[in-house]
Amino acid sequence: MTQDEKFQEERPQITMSMINTAIGCGIQFVRRYGARFDLWEREEIIPPGIALITGISVHKAAELSYRRYIDTKGEEVPTVEEVQDYARDQVNQSLSNQELRLDEDEVTDIKQTFADAVDQTVALAGCHRERVVPTVKPISVERPFVVTLKNTPFDLSGRIDMIDAGVNDGGVIVRDLKTAKSAPQSALTMQNACYAVGVKICDGEYPESVALDVLLKRKEPDYKMVCNPVTESTVVPFIRRVERFVELIETAKTGHQVFLPANPDGPDGWRCTKKFCGYSTTCPFWSGK
Repeated sequence: MTQDEKFQEERPQITMSMINTAIGCGIQFVRRYGARFDLWEREEIIPPGIALITGISVHKAAELSYRRYIDTKGEEVPTVEEVQDYARDQVNQSLSNQELRLDEDEVTDIKQTFADAVDQTVALAGCHRERVVPTVKPISVERPFVVTLKNTPFDLSGRIDMIDAGVNDGGVIVRDLKTAKSAPQSALTMQNACYAVGVKICDGEYPESVALDVLLKRKEPDYKMVCNPVTESTVVPFIRRVERFVELIETAKTGHQVFLPANPDGPDGWRCTKKFCGYSTTCPFWSGK
């Protein structure tokens, strides 16, 4: 049995992508994932935008470096040029072979839009290879995990970007790679908390810390690492939020609509705009922006 087969679904599973979607906009969650929980008639999968294609391609380039390190027992990593060439191939392939969701500005000059996406992807991948790769000791990449949620019919599943042995044997670090315009103040996200629990399930103890490796989208890409220690007390409140999310699903299955739309006037109001929501024009809650 392969590792992937070991983690095949035996019970219905929820992921952090689902939970994060529901937190941002419950209507998006219902339309995208509701069918698998009998909350909606079908899964409405929206094509990815340019930002998602860029992020996925950078992740694949990072994975190339991490796997090379692991396969050679730390003796070798790809060159910057190799990583950038690989990232370029990944983003070009995605742009050529996938249906995309583009906004009006992007469609105006599609050739330039694609060229900018490739340039940004290559630059971010190069930044990762130069700034991040030399500082880490990967011991696992894209590691799957399943957490059994007590007293619920669901499991929580996911894949951990990378587990780092830590510089100077400073303890195991769960690292999550992000591409963004700015870095958050804390790495203790729900996603990283769940990753920490996944490590404990698999290895018997929590990692020493969780970290966000944030590649900043600027004219000259930059990098910031945000790191926080992990303890039982820091993780449990996040897991309770996951369990409460499961309660929402169970309540919704009884016929009660409990998922709220995004607040267009709140700090995450951008979610309720045509640019960032593929459901906007067919959603009764759309802000009209």
